[in-house]
Amino acid sequence: MYSGNALVLVPLLWVVVTVGWVPMLLSERLRDLCGRWPTGRVVLNYPLFVTVVVGTHVLIFLAVGIRFPAGSPLLPAWAFGSTFLVTVVGWLIVAVVLPATRDVSLPSNNRLLLAVGAVWYGVLVSIVFAVLALLIFALFFPG
Repeated sequence: MYSGNALVLVPLLWVVVTVGWVPMLLSERLRDLCGRWPTGRVVLNYPLFVTVVVGTHVLIFLAVGIRFPAGSPLLPAWAFGSTFLVTVVGWLIVAVVLPATRDVSLPSNNRLLLAVGAVWYGVLVSIVFAVLALLIFALFFPG
């Protein structure tokens, strides 16, 4: 995948995750948690958090993905591997590291809801990567 074209992942994933995570905001506890920092407003924090997660994910994917030759079977494997990596590390940072280093009380119920959100992120992004892989295969398969 040519890296210039790979940057289409950013807006595509941003829209999918922004829309896909909206049900998580139905939880008053998560909405309150999302609204605390950095701006104190959910309307501003939510898209900011989505941007940070998606941007980090795309950077991690591209940092390793551009080293694979075009058409390598390792590229889709890395797409799913990076999704798993971002899901697990993201949950650990939000549910374990931040509460330990900042003044954030995070009851175990919130950790469970955040885990559900992390898994849901993995599912959403895996579906996007799978659809993109099929689309790229269908459009560019020699033959």
